[in-house]
Amino acid sequence: MLSDWSADRVLITTEMGDISPGRVAALRDLIGDIPLERVSHMELKRLARSARATVRTGDTVPYANIIVVSG
Repeated sequence: MLSDWSADRVLITTEMGDISPGRVAALRDLIGDIPLERVSHMELKRLARSARATVRTGDTVPYANIIVVSG
């Protein structure tokens, strides 16, 4: 996705760092220099309401949702 789309920043939950630090490290490796911002789980859910698109991966890891911001 990142090769076809310009991402300005990626939002993750602070809980992801507590529950799945390996997932955060893998995401950091994947996105490179794109800023990674942490927000609360409730804030991420609030921000997701105004999303333009949703990708459902079927991932079952708790707090593994992200928001990719562009524009």
